[in-house]
Amino acid sequence: MSIGDIVIEPARPGDDAALRRILRLSPLPGWVSLSHECEPSLAGALRATGAKADIIVARDKRNGRVAGFFSRQSRKVFLDGQERELGYMGQLRFDPSCRYRLSILRAGFAYWREHLHGRAQLPWDITSMLADNLAARRLLEAGKRGFPRYAPLCGYTTLALAARKGGRTKADGAITSGREEDLCAIRRFIRDIYREYQLAPSLPEREWRAILTLGGLKAEDFLVCREGGEMSGVLAVWDQGAHKQAVVRAYAPLVRIVRPFVNPFLPPLGLPALPAPGQPLRQATLSFTAIRPDRQADILPRLIRAAQAMAARRGLDVLLTGWAAGNPMTEILRKHFRCLEYKSNLYLVRPATADDAAGAARIEALRASRMHQELCFL
Repeated sequence: MSIGDIVIEPARPGDDAALRRILRLSPLPGWVSLSHECEPSLAGALRATGAKADIIVARDKRNGRVAGFFSRQSRKVFLDGQERELGYMGQLRFDPSCRYRLSILRAGFAYWREHLHGRAQLPWDITSMLADNLAARRLLEAGKRGFPRYAPLCGYTTLALAARKGGRTKADGAITSGREEDLCAIRRFIRDIYREYQLAPSLPEREWRAILTLGGLKAEDFLVCREGGEMSGVLAVWDQGAHKQAVVRAYAPLVRIVRPFVNPFLPPLGLPALPAPGQPLRQATLSFTAIRPDRQADILPRLIRAAQAMAARRGLDVLLTGWAAGNPMTEILRKHFRCLEYKSNLYLVRPATADDAAGAARIEALRASRMHQELCFL
């Protein structure tokens, strides 16, 4: 697909360095500006989540230069208790010299509509935008000609907690690290819990195996809570630093001024220290959190404390977790821990030609239902 001197096409193997350069040059705004990078390979980072992935580039036909790109992953999720394939649109980034060419965006969305959107079983994709990214929100929410509809679904809160030694208490003897022989039972437990939530990953065997191999998630990264000999809660401390990095690029003016003075006091208060600009966060993601609903208020804090201790032993500084608006886990975390918070918005994305009435009804039904932390892609 071409428009003027730009062609929209799948990325080539030789494009990876150019794509990673664009990621480095495209930090996301907020009180802390972060570039979400994928060294040493963007394609490898996408495969590590277990999802099927496409990378689509806008290429200058005159010199072959990549002007921008987006990725689309698809994976199996639960919807009304059944497995369906959902697409996730992410990493919409441009070379700084091409950032405001709406014609390239329209061509990219046309490619998505004609070649990618119809592959999944659901009539819309999902995506996220930082609440502070006002320029992107104004552009994509405006319903411009040639753009898909971005229908707001719900808010999403990412919480950052400090790794802390000594996080496990005497009452947590029921929490143990996972073992290789536990992995089948862990997956079965996660699926049983996630089935009750909308758009949570269903973890079919192929995706699960890819996460354990390409993603580097190991049995000992899981923390398992057992009560009466039965599994009642699990979560994983997943360090994805081998293929994904969050690098601090800048702070808001006030934060930049006070950072050197407040940094020594943040870890003792249970908050992560703020790295200097140019430094990556030494972080892990709290993934696959699954707890029996009637035990969440008791088990989640205990699992988090054990995760903080595990992360500290591994030399990590920060643990990240995130929850859709309305999920009670967020309030449980706020009650027991000091956290830094980052706000995002989730959207359902569908072609402008889609049935408005049917789409609106589906969105309202989802808004009224329970959604889990990992409805977005890892």
